[in-house]
Amino acid sequence: MKIRSPFRDKWGRWRDDITQKEKNIWTFISVVVGILIARMLGHLVVFDWIIEVISP
Repeated sequence: MKIRSPFRDKWGRWRDDITQKEKNIWTFISVVVGILIARMLGHLVVFDWIIEVISP
């Protein structure tokens, strides 16, 4: 299977010839990456807050 970008332009619109299976796979990948980024940012914010509370 050849991996190719399913998006037509920078606004994230789907190509006309992409299958539903490809849409589902790319949507799953996008959601997982978004969740990982949100969790990393959340941990950084919480970690900084804990350091501020603990330090005199």
